[in-house]
Amino acid sequence: MRGASAIERLLKQLPTDKLRVFVVWEPILPSDWQSPTNPVLSRLPDLRASQYWDHEHLVAKLVREHVPPGQPNCCEKDGVLWDLVALYPRHSVLKSAPSFIAGPVVRAINDAKDRLSEM
Repeated sequence: MRGASAIERLLKQLPTDKLRVFVVWEPILPSDWQSPTNPVLSRLPDLRASQYWDHEHLVAKLVREHVPPGQPNCCEKDGVLWDLVALYPRHSVLKSAPSFIAGPVVRAINDAKDRLSEM
């Protein structure tokens, strides 16, 4: 959940209305047996952030299909990507390669911020 707090801090630093964040929660750890509760979701109250529960890891599988081999160099458990930041240019679709992908979120957030300023 430190990742959600890191994303909230990033959003506060970047007040532009051109930025959208999609947070995908998925079961990875043994404690992740249900969708996030309201207290968890409230850690990221910014209206530019949409949060989803992906029990079947559909988003992670789709992202994996479009990420070059060896990337990211972290954040994978049993073939499922998790706890990472993936940046896509405006008007992109999820079926394309991200312009930036790294993790875990708390370590990648500063690089993501730098990359966002370049986009």
